[in-house]
Amino acid sequence: GDEQLADIYLGTSPGFQRVHARKAGEDEIFSVELSNYELPLTVDGWLDKALLSIAEPLDAIQLTLSSGEEHRLQQTDEGWLYNDAAADQDAAATYANRFKTLRVLNVASAEDMDDAVELGRIELRAKGTDRVLYVDQVGEDYLLRDAQRSYKVATYIAEQLLLTDVDLAAQAESAEQAADE
Repeated sequence: GDEQLADIYLGTSPGFQRVHARKAGEDEIFSVELSNYELPLTVDGWLDKALLSIAEPLDAIQLTLSSGEEHRLQQTDEGWLYNDAAADQDAAATYANRFKTLRVLNVASAEDMDDAVELGRIELRAKGTDRVLYVDQVGEDYLLRDAQRSYKVATYIAEQLLLTDVDLAAQAESAEQAADE
């Protein structure tokens, strides 16, 4: 929280994966099993980059773009449906998996939020978890936000979430495949 519990000074140690540590105001120095890289110096270094990911399998995803265009994916016993029709199962599974492996870069600043333009809203439903995420753009940067905070994400992540790289509709069989059957 906001309460400071202690000041601890850390230094190098000749031992492998060891750090010298001392509590402020005390003389005792300890050799701690730790590496300096495990204690980041920035707030973003302490950020759980997977905090927006959803571990449970998704049952439904609805993407509503700022243009009003909607994309709906729903998992059924027969597989994925895209806008109430059969979906390309591989493409749908890949898209749904993006939320399981979703990673953010860092916390967005208040200044970023002032200039943000909303590109889309994503509603996610999994057993026991409903979440709404918003994809925003500020200049060349992309943000992903939930009800709590906004986070910067890589451009390719935002574009993948906005479905710029895939068509989820099931492909019609080619004439050759139909003739062979």
